[in-house]
Amino acid sequence: MVLFSSNIEAFIYLVLIIVGLLILNRIIKAITGSKRVSAKTRIIIKFFFNLISLAIIIFVILNFPAITGIDETYIAIITSSVSTAIAFASSGIFDNVVSGLVLLAIKPYDLNDVVKLKGLIGVVRDLKLTKTIIETFDNIKVEFSNKDIINAELTNYSIKLDKIKSFVDFKREIHYSEDSEFPPIESEDLKQEEESMLRNIFNKTVHRKDNPKIHNYIWKMEFPYERFRLALKKIEKLCDNYEERFDFKPTYHINGFGPYIEVRFRILTTDSEIIFNLQPEFVNDIYKVVQEMWQRI
Repeated sequence: MVLFSSNIEAFIYLVLIIVGLLILNRIIKAITGSKRVSAKTRIIIKFFFNLISLAIIIFVILNFPAITGIDETYIAIITSSVSTAIAFASSGIFDNVVSGLVLLAIKPYDLNDVVKLKGLIGVVRDLKLTKTIIETFDNIKVEFSNKDIINAELTNYSIKLDKIKSFVDFKREIHYSEDSEFPPIESEDLKQEEESMLRNIFNKTVHRKDNPKIHNYIWKMEFPYERFRLALKKIEKLCDNYEERFDFKPTYHINGFGPYIEVRFRILTTDSEIIFNLQPEFVNDIYKVVQEMWQRI
């Protein structure tokens, strides 16, 4: 069955179809761009739309009168050659697409999660079928192919509360995301203090209807031994001042002793952008305290 009477007619239809698909693509992007649509749904819709669009365009091209008039043997040779070329050219892309589908299924992270990947800590900025973009706290955007992510060690510091059923589960998830470089707190008083803080956060967030995520971010800093207690008093005031800005009061614990005293800081918040925007400012204020201690030595 011949769909088009001439090559010109077929070309006009092909142009109209491509224009229509581009317009439809913009409409779909506008609809799925809403925050109510999850990244997983958005990627799946885009994948199938691109697949269907490609199939339609290939179908129209194969029905050009100039092509349908060619001997079927030559058509078979041409299509098999093109298919082989596409297979070789897109083998890496295909691997990344498959890895992207696997990541969508297991969903180790989502948009705006705080993650650690290949030694880099940052916020997930974009999810695609072939790659994931992470912005570090140094404002550097790094692209990772999904194939590499599948084979890499990944730590997600963001916890979705709708999966948490009890405080024990919440506390376990918080500590599970911490690296081995941050050993557990040994002091019983500090353990009780941290548990009280975590329970307070759990009670404030777990019953919220919007099911927020808790983003957990920790880092360490070094302090001189001299005037260390005075430094802690000033840091305690800093934590009080930042409590409202971070959602919850930042916490700190002594992490180890060596040439200097190593202190671990923790920020917990329901919005990863708060960490991204305010953590450098908070660290800078802490550095001012450290510098002041150094100047007095």
